[in-house]
Amino acid sequence: MSDSDPYVESDDPITISDDDSEAEVEGSSRLTSGSPSPEPVETSLGAAIRSASHAQLVSIMLELCKGSKSNASTSEIVGLRLLTPIKPTPSQPMQGRKRKRLETCKHCHEEYDIITNAKGDCVYHPDEKDVDDESSTWDDHDERCHGDPYSLMDDPTYEDGYRWICCDKRGGEDGCVASRRKPAAVASAAKHSRH
Repeated sequence: MSDSDPYVESDDPITISDDDSEAEVEGSSRLTSGSPSPEPVETSLGAAIRSASHAQLVSIMLELCKGSKSNASTSEIVGLRLLTPIKPTPSQPMQGRKRKRLETCKHCHEEYDIITNAKGDCVYHPDEKDVDDESSTWDDHDERCHGDPYSLMDDPTYEDGYRWICCDKRGGEDGCVASRRKPAAVASAAKHSRH
């Protein structure tokens, strides 16, 4: 299977025919009779996919992956992109089980592929920020008009006014821990199993 997906990345245009345009105009309640037909818009399949709503894309994917034999290759392609086999273990010897291939990291909150997840992909701070009272950021700061410094922690304008508790770096500096990304659900489940 190729790394590039010709259906998503292709710039080959799909032209809406005049017949399709007329049908759309006749069914539209916004246009009055006698209004000129809008010009057909040429686009690529990739652009159409990227502009579709999340709900619409989910609906299309579920429709394509229904168990019919005519969609077997579609189901296989989607399965390869979204699922990966679970390796059998002594406690779970059953083969053929699959899990999600794409996860969201507990620490950096980015989506990642568990197959290509490598050491150092996630750089984060394991602790919280705290107000740095020594910072010149707060010299002319008046809480009555600028707000409480604790409420401004996520505002990049004030990032130098904070320090990370874990490493004493300034608020806007890169993380002090580099690791593999960890899925949020698995990371919390592992934490509970240790106690």
